[in-house]
Amino acid sequence: MDTRRTDQLFGIYVFVMHGAVFVKRLSARTDGTIPVSSNNKNYPPEEVLMSSVRWGEPDSTDTMCIIGRVAMLMTIAL
Repeated sequence: MDTRRTDQLFGIYVFVMHGAVFVKRLSARTDGTIPVSSNNKNYPPEEVLMSSVRWGEPDSTDTMCIIGRVAMLMTIAL
């Protein structure tokens, strides 16, 4: 996971929101929103305002706190 802060939010990120940890795809838009989508189609996409996003360690607020960008995916062949 790459924890360096960036304003170029595009890719798969680890973040905390509403007290839970998520790994989802983010893609910032020019209108100030961030679509949050899952590869699992059972979970509908959401939108978050860029103004409610921060980087670093999560706290008790309901803002989205980005921990980092997924840098590598690993699979195990069985």
